[in-house]
Amino acid sequence: MPIRSISNTFNRGELDPTLFARDDLDIYDKGARKLRNMIALWTGAARIAPGTIYIDMMVDRENGNAVIQDPLMVKGFDFTYDADAEITYTIIIRKSGTNIAFDIYYADTLQTTVTSTAYLATQIQDIHVAAAHDRVLILHENVQIRQLKRGASHSSWSLTTFNPRVYPTYDFSVIGEAINYQSFTFTLSATTGSITITSSSAVFTHNHVGGLFRSLGGTARITAVASTTSASATVLDNFTGTSCAGNLSSLAEKLWNSDTTTAPVSANRGWPARGVFYLNRLILGRSLAVKNLVNLSTAGVYDNFDDADLDGLVAFSVTFNGKGEQSVQSIVADDSILFTTANKLFAQSPLVESPITINNVYFAPQSQSPATSIEAASIDNQTLFVSSDRTKVMQAMYSTADGKYITLPATMLSNSIVDYINSNGTWEPAGISTRLYLATQDNGTMLLYSTLQTQNVAGWSLRTTTGKFRQVIGEGRQSHVIVEREINIGASFEQTLDYAYLSDPTFKARYDVTEFFASSPMTSAIGVLENQNDYILIGNQAPFTALDIDFNLVASSDCQLQFEYLDGNGFWDVFTPTDNTSGFTVDGTITWTFDDVLNWAPYQVNAIENQYWIRIKRLAETVNTAPVIGQVLINTGNRIYLERQSFDEYMDSTQIVTSDSNGLVTGLTHLAGQQVYAITEDGATIGSSFVDASGETSVKNVNTTLTVGMQYKPELIPMPLYAPTQMGDSLYAEKYVQDLYVDYVDSLYLQAGFRPQLTDIPNMHLGNYTLGQSVPPQTGIYRICPRGDWEPRQEFVITQSQPGPMTIIGVGYNVEVA
Repeated sequence: MPIRSISNTFNRGELDPTLFARDDLDIYDKGARKLRNMIALWTGAARIAPGTIYIDMMVDRENGNAVIQDPLMVKGFDFTYDADAEITYTIIIRKSGTNIAFDIYYADTLQTTVTSTAYLATQIQDIHVAAAHDRVLILHENVQIRQLKRGASHSSWSLTTFNPRVYPTYDFSVIGEAINYQSFTFTLSATTGSITITSSSAVFTHNHVGGLFRSLGGTARITAVASTTSASATVLDNFTGTSCAGNLSSLAEKLWNSDTTTAPVSANRGWPARGVFYLNRLILGRSLAVKNLVNLSTAGVYDNFDDADLDGLVAFSVTFNGKGEQSVQSIVADDSILFTTANKLFAQSPLVESPITINNVYFAPQSQSPATSIEAASIDNQTLFVSSDRTKVMQAMYSTADGKYITLPATMLSNSIVDYINSNGTWEPAGISTRLYLATQDNGTMLLYSTLQTQNVAGWSLRTTTGKFRQVIGEGRQSHVIVEREINIGASFEQTLDYAYLSDPTFKARYDVTEFFASSPMTSAIGVLENQNDYILIGNQAPFTALDIDFNLVASSDCQLQFEYLDGNGFWDVFTPTDNTSGFTVDGTITWTFDDVLNWAPYQVNAIENQYWIRIKRLAETVNTAPVIGQVLINTGNRIYLERQSFDEYMDSTQIVTSDSNGLVTGLTHLAGQQVYAITEDGATIGSSFVDASGETSVKNVNTTLTVGMQYKPELIPMPLYAPTQMGDSLYAEKYVQDLYVDYVDSLYLQAGFRPQLTDIPNMHLGNYTLGQSVPPQTGIYRICPRGDWEPRQEFVITQSQPGPMTIIGVGYNVEVA
């Protein structure tokens, strides 16, 4: 009799392959072997990840709308202006010539642009922000703070210099960055009122204006510097004498300053690069000159950093010291205040309920957890930050038992999907049972972390797209992404191929030549098609319709080329392009149209997923001199888009359009060259079709309002089947699955089974369909007889054939065990 087994909880997300043998762990039955383009819900179900809505293309508006192609020239953040009214702005910092501009969006619409010559475009990625009620402070260590402030309307904004009424001070001599005055003598002209301070040796610079001199029980604010040995000051606390020994004195400059021209010339101390508004204080820190120091403003007066007095309301500073470098990387304002540094985590205890003052402040070291400069994020009573090597997300949670914050790698059970993280954000979507932490990676993917600590929900999954996620923006009820995508640019050639291989006639052994094809013809080259029936295999994430080939050496005669593309069923289909290389005998282009490759679809080859593949075969029996390729370019170009994430969408880069009386759809230039689907207003999916270089495509539905976008395939593979028997642990026993049950809710277009032979789960059931109406999302249990082999580890795939809703709540098996 077959053994029955079930997998009905996926709230631990995609688990690392090193856990496939750990059926002794509780999480084994609560995770998945693969969870791609899906998220783990609090209920344990797995749901398709949110799609994206196209908002805008990144261009340099001040310079003829020049296309911005470098993702490092764009950075974004959210600014919640009114939480009650749910007014949140998405602000994009982008290049404007050699400087920058701020594009301000609200409700998916550009409201206005504010330009600035204070910043260089090359500084964009190092800009950080601190948001208050009606303004955002723009922070960079080499530029004086600016404040971007909203006016009376969504389109009314101004950018001004933030000038503290009183600057914080610092004695740079204690870190060896100013003249050591310990052996000097300072002579005061008086002990009270307006005085002159005379030094026995040169010590004063222009940056001492606004600084403090302390000695003999007194304090004076320096108001002017006449020379390197003479300064004017106003006494704040009376001195007890007029002759002050240097070793009993303190001479502090303004902490922040970049004026290096006014005499007496001072060093560039820079400006704070991190900040946050916390309760009734503004905290700024990590300046160019002192990276391990933060300053807290006077209570209730955010632009006053007067640290001359020592009472409970005044401004003060905190320095983070200890073993190793303690540069402040991020400041988190949550239940308490946390500081991630290059070496440790420091924090105020959340059990302290008194306001922070100079008399009670104590940011204790919590754990040895070096962080990177990516801003930390808080969600679900935890603080998440990226490790210094960018390969782990660290989780900080307060432990009452330990009396401190405990940090652990939140990604430790899902390491296999982590690359190098470059941005993060949070999102609490309305109507969806999840809280999400999101992080983009250098390889263009995005991590999704669904969390609910009180119910042990901690599930990681991986989001992919046709393109590359470059940054995620989110802090609240909305989330955006900055995405790099390739579009078809007609007869121009800008991009190289993502993949290129040479293969022998068996098409089993392949040699990677991607780098050879990408380099300039004079740098490197590679011989190709040296024998009859040899192949060139090329693949790209985005479809393309032309190749431009430069040869270092052309073929001595026509190679008689055969061209094939890989269709959605895994078959190679022959097509006939226009070969202007005459069989690789001259430099030139090879072009075709999407009508020539109607069934072209992304597929997996050589363990590389979701690429558009073409192979070129040499049919000629004799070619005395084989061609040597120097470089291959394709007719695609990079574009950078701002897109909003939405659980109401099941496609990427969507746009609402209307087909005409012939089914023609126009205005899709942001999807030029892409394979797209269309979803009608009543939920029916149409497609697929290709968008041409002019942004047009055709659908069968005429005069119809449609949402058009690109598919991202969800994929759920349960953990290796574990079926306990009386003989003991059966993890490595041969198994044969007689029946597979897929339990789904509100889903369409499901497929399940063994690859490559997946079974379509019907969208309609007899007696439940009305002719002429779209099929609504279905709920049910579907039985499949997969007809697989006897294997120790069975790998079942649940996916979709085309875009639509998808939620899987369980997978059941009837299995025989050898």
